[in-house]
Amino acid sequence: MSSIAHLMNRSVTVQRVGTTSDGQGGFTESLTAVAALAGLKGRRQPAGSKDRIVAGREETEVTHVWYFDGAPDVKVRDVLVSSSNKDEILALVPPSEPDHLKVLAKEFQLGATT
Repeated sequence: MSSIAHLMNRSVTVQRVGTTSDGQGGFTESLTAVAALAGLKGRRQPAGSKDRIVAGREETEVTHVWYFDGAPDVKVRDVLVSSSNKDEILALVPPSEPDHLKVLAKEFQLGATT
């Protein structure tokens, strides 16, 4: 089985949603970097027409597809930050080959909220 590591051309920071008590019986959500995934590299490309429908839901807005070598522990709702791009993971797609992971994501502007 050949590796696709040489195709991974972007360094990525993975941020995961965490909750903290707000002191009033509720909680607030915030993003924190996932230390175990530091140094992760991936490849990003615009989503094609087949990728734009997630689980048969046409209203889901997939803008980009990410590929990762192997199977890093990324999850739905994680945020991928790479240079000037910020994408929320909408779905993980089982690969046709076990050497990579395909991720469907939605881009949003840095500084904007989802």
